[in-house]
Amino acid sequence: MSTSLLYHAFGVRGYRYVKTEYVGGKIILSIEQPRESYCCSACGSGNVIGRGQTPRRFRTVPIGIKPVYLALAVPRVECRDCEVVRQVKIAFADPRVTYTKDRRINNCRVLPTRRAGGGRHTECACYIFCDTYRFADP
Repeated sequence: MSTSLLYHAFGVRGYRYVKTEYVGGKIILSIEQPRESYCCSACGSGNVIGRGQTPRRFRTVPIGIKPVYLALAVPRVECRDCEVVRQVKIAFADPRVTYTKDRRINNCRVLPTRRAGGGRHTECACYIFCDTYRFADP
């Protein structure tokens, strides 16, 4: 698999593909962030020192009926300018969520019968509150 496929299929830009694992009917794509792209998530400075990593897994759009996850060791950095230790920002996911931005948008597009109105969608495995999205009339 190439980094190009990560970008075109999953919307992941600026990360390197490492390996693919097939575990229990799931596809797990391991990726890494290049060291030269590390920057402080508080002030945006590139003047940082690496302080370890935190492994995280993000659910993204499926391939056929197989669930797909992105595995990323999120770097922790110490900023020399603002003197904080934080994880770097993840471009393809919002803070404190376990799914990618593409998955959020895809789930809201494929809902067959519901419109925005609050609450969880009961006829799909969406589990995302979609009351902020507008749906076109069928």
